[in-house]
Amino acid sequence: NSIEQWVTFTAEPTVVTIMADSITGLIIFAEGGTAPATGTFTILSAYLSYTENLQSTWEENDLGTYAFAGTGPVVVTYTKAAGQEWVFMKSMFDAAELTGMNTVTIVLEGTAGKQVLVKVNNSIEQWVTFVADTPAKVVITAPEITGIILFAEGGVAPVTGTFEIISATLSYVEPAFDPTAQLDLLAGWVENDLGTYAVVEGATTVITYTKGATQEWIFVKNPFDAELTAGMNTFTISLQGTAGKTLMIKVNNAIEKSVTFVGTETQTVVFYAATIDQVIIFAEPGTPSVTGSFTIVEAFASYSMNLLTGWVENDLGTYAVTGTGPVVVNYTKIAGQEWVFLNNPFDTDDAIGLNTFTIVLEGTAGKQVLVKVNNSIEQWVTFVEGEKATVTITAATITSVILFAEGGVAPVTGSFSILSASLSYVE
Repeated sequence: NSIEQWVTFTAEPTVVTIMADSITGLIIFAEGGTAPATGTFTILSAYLSYTENLQSTWEENDLGTYAFAGTGPVVVTYTKAAGQEWVFMKSMFDAAELTGMNTVTIVLEGTAGKQVLVKVNNSIEQWVTFVADTPAKVVITAPEITGIILFAEGGVAPVTGTFEIISATLSYVEPAFDPTAQLDLLAGWVENDLGTYAVVEGATTVITYTKGATQEWIFVKNPFDAELTAGMNTFTISLQGTAGKTLMIKVNNAIEKSVTFVGTETQTVVFYAATIDQVIIFAEPGTPSVTGSFTIVEAFASYSMNLLTGWVENDLGTYAVTGTGPVVVNYTKIAGQEWVFLNNPFDTDDAIGLNTFTIVLEGTAGKQVLVKVNNSIEQWVTFVEGEKATVTITAATITSVILFAEGGVAPVTGSFSILSASLSYVE
């Protein structure tokens, strides 16, 4: 109820940062002082954080080169003699006390055309060239911040001048989520009940199980730190085992899928959930007094964009989409509509970094669907009775996905099902 800052909106988002010894309340006045009035505004983000004010920590490195006045702003006067092109000033903060801080934010203002070099950790540099009456903001992020130095007109001497440090802070900013990140879960599996599962790790993970008379539901688990999967929404596991034997994989103690081994084939199971917090495996679930083994070929948590829903027809009255899993697509093509298509208009900004489109389809034996990515990469699917068809297409970026039911054929009607569809990152 004491510190105020006005915001006048422009076409760009406005960021307001307020520092105080403590934060006890926050209120917003829309068009303060004006009534009657109506309108709207949007809060894109709002959060509290700890920030270290560096305004009182500045010192010169070489005697008689930099002088400081004030704390908000700090007025810096510099005097550089011949040979002092690279004398600097520094922030004398205690790095040990500020462990965990990863972001330096400095706002400077100075004489138009003059420059200041900001250098963090003696390695990361950013030049500021002043524009009249325009503060310049520098934000530098690193895993840790160990030092901050400023060079006034770096590389120039003799010279004198001044500039202002309007603000200088250290803070923690959560790193942006990397959609290409994966957490490898091939290793780390342990039994939940002593003497029931033995784990041997290597290029694959081999798990041998021994279940007693009352051990129908004993399991093996991977107790990973859920913080390591923050932002991830997909768990993928590939398994091999004895033909006819069954495993149950359970994610987040809620989502279950079973695998029955066929010959020497590798079985791959993919789970989608808002978060990936827990994974357990039941060998021959519900069956006591049994022994056996299976192999985990790979297992990892990752991020993917689910495209199972969101499909729309491009031409009115040609495709009807129902359901959410599976998605049933009915198509009606009249003469002249050989190449009408179905598309999924996903947000390409959300797909940045994702390079692989995977779709699983099922349909009438002998019928075809053409899958086209980026309006350039094509793959035909010819349905086989009782079988699922998986299409995987990789490109540097994925900007569009369209499907042609019986492409090139009209008039025709029919249907097929989309069992799953997603964008992901594959190395």
